[in-house]
Amino acid sequence: MAAAFNSISSKNTILEKIFENQKVNKECIYRLKIYQTQTNIWKYIVLDDYIPVIINTKMNKEQKYLPENIKPAFLDVIPQGNKIEIWPFLLQKAYAKYYSTYDSLANGNTLDFLEEITGCFLEKMPVRDNQIIVSKLIQNQDAILLG
Repeated sequence: MAAAFNSISSKNTILEKIFENQKVNKECIYRLKIYQTQTNIWKYIVLDDYIPVIINTKMNKEQKYLPENIKPAFLDVIPQGNKIEIWPFLLQKAYAKYYSTYDSLANGNTLDFLEEITGCFLEKMPVRDNQIIVSKLIQNQDAILLG
């Protein structure tokens, strides 16, 4: 699932459709939508930007709150250049809220997740032996999700 959160966060066009506002805001409140495949409707989720973290408690008081001693509790994010974006964390938090807990995401299906985030029907395709499909996917990687 971590790969799915990271792949979505690198696609600005998808983020624009999921999040109502794609800018970090001073109120720290965000609203996004998840497609309910059972009912074919969008469900809106409101959340804050507090992210669960793990703090290295072996450090002394002055050192333990330094950025290098704090890490997200549930998601390892691939940095975009020199910075780590907030969007994969918010997306994961919304998804955990939708399914009641972060633990419920451990057994999640990436294909289901991508359908619920995009609202599109998705299909798995084996592409290992078909070089034509692979080359077309690589050429159009900005328009599609690979995972």
